[in-house]
Amino acid sequence: MSDADEYLSEESYEFEFEDEDLEISETVSHSHDTPVCFLQEQQYYHAKGLKDQSLDAAIKLFEQLVSNFKRDEDVEWVFKSYKQLAKVTFFQQRYAETLRYIAHLIAMLPKLNGNYAEDSINKLLLRYMTCPNRAFVSEMYDVIVNKLLDFLVSGVSGHRLWLRINLNRFDNLLEDNDLGPARSLLKVIKDQLEKISELTRNSFSLDVIAAEIELSMRTGADIAELSQFHRRSLQAASTITHPRVMGIIRECGATVYFYRGQFEKARLEFYESFKNYDEAGSSTKKKILKYLSLCSMLTDSEVNPFESQETQSYAQLPEYQNLISLISAYESRDLDEYYGVISNMTATNDTLIQDIIFQVAEKHVRHDLKLKVLTNYLRASKAVTYDYLIKRLGFKDDEDLESLLLVMANSGLVSDVTINYVERHIEV
Repeated sequence: MSDADEYLSEESYEFEFEDEDLEISETVSHSHDTPVCFLQEQQYYHAKGLKDQSLDAAIKLFEQLVSNFKRDEDVEWVFKSYKQLAKVTFFQQRYAETLRYIAHLIAMLPKLNGNYAEDSINKLLLRYMTCPNRAFVSEMYDVIVNKLLDFLVSGVSGHRLWLRINLNRFDNLLEDNDLGPARSLLKVIKDQLEKISELTRNSFSLDVIAAEIELSMRTGADIAELSQFHRRSLQAASTITHPRVMGIIRECGATVYFYRGQFEKARLEFYESFKNYDEAGSSTKKKILKYLSLCSMLTDSEVNPFESQETQSYAQLPEYQNLISLISAYESRDLDEYYGVISNMTATNDTLIQDIIFQVAEKHVRHDLKLKVLTNYLRASKAVTYDYLIKRLGFKDDEDLESLLLVMANSGLVSDVTINYVERHIEV
């Protein structure tokens, strides 16, 4: 089957909710009182079948159908016909006509069940927002939002759809790196959130917090700001929300814990964030898995982050090989190998080396590794010179070594150690 045939086949698209061929009659507001006319159904499927022969002929017949159907009585067939028209013209890249048909679709939403309408538009957006013609995508959002505003002004309930679509548009702006418009839209969304019912507000509170977190992370949020978002997310009313939203919120919490030095809490939150992003099919999970791996080293976790059922497949990917080698060097207490991996990451322009969380974590990991290596040397020797330790541990001078020895003494890692500052050696 060609790409065109697959796109236009009954199973492939239909805004990804073509089960409504069987179910929509149960969701139209008056459908339980109105029997489906066999003739209308026959005409619809005849037009649909024409797509395999001639798209233009199918368009012409669907246009005739929506003209002949009674919009108040034949909601099912009018709605589905407009979907087909939008689908075919989009495939033909006749975007102006696609927008016109989408406008007709949106105008019919008040006649549909609320949950069904919201689900339909969500899936419509998921399909069309990936269009490479960004002008079309922007106009599509304008068409949908303007129609919904008309509903709100006329007193027809549409707040949930309005919020969902604008949050979707916000995500689209972030993806295009249009941070100014994204910030302005987020303000509009937050203002609207204060004007609606508490029930609807609670349903979207986590979505809005996640949007604030995303924007802040893109614009260099400080730890205080992220901490505020994290507190608000913990205080928000518990609702069932999209796993991607929970992934963002968990990532925020993990980041806050990480910068506070609470690495075990950060590890647990990064793990939950990874699972949420994985469930949502978000590529952000790849970055989170790297952070999870770093926190696993910082906490000396016995659980290898690449051996769980969710992560085993990632161990074979090239982008993780340096990180896996770093973990191996850390676990084997091999400083030379560790430094070699860091050098290789720099030489190969590994993107992780530029990541601020990696840079902070790596300093802690390196310090912990030196501490463990020095502890092993002291436990295995009766006496060892400064020069030997400075060379093996990569210290700059005596002060670096003595600082680490002080840390060891204060933490009780070694006992009965005598430091000869004059002769520059250590006796155990």
